[in-house]
Amino acid sequence: MPSNHISNEPYHDWLKAEGKRKAKEKEMQETIGDIASGTLSESVVNEVMQLERDRNELAAMLASALGTKEKLKEFIHAWNEKKKSS
Repeated sequence: MPSNHISNEPYHDWLKAEGKRKAKEKEMQETIGDIASGTLSESVVNEVMQLERDRNELAAMLASALGTKEKLKEFIHAWNEKKKSS
C-alpha cells in the first residue's frame, strides 16, 4: 500500500537519482576503457564522478530539509536569481 506521507518524497527522489547515478557511473567506467588518446586520466574521471556524487547527496539533503518539492523549487529559483545578479 503506497504511503500518503509527503515526507517520503525526498527519499524516493534520492533513490531515483541514485539509480541514474549508478547507471552513469557504469557508463563512465566503460568510457575509461575506451580512452585511447590519454588526454583524460582515470584519476580525473574519478574526481568528476566524486563531485557528481557529492552534488547529488547535497541536493537530497537540501530537499529533505526544505520538506517539499515546491519549497525546493522556490529555493533553486531564488539561488539562480542571486547568481544572475552577482
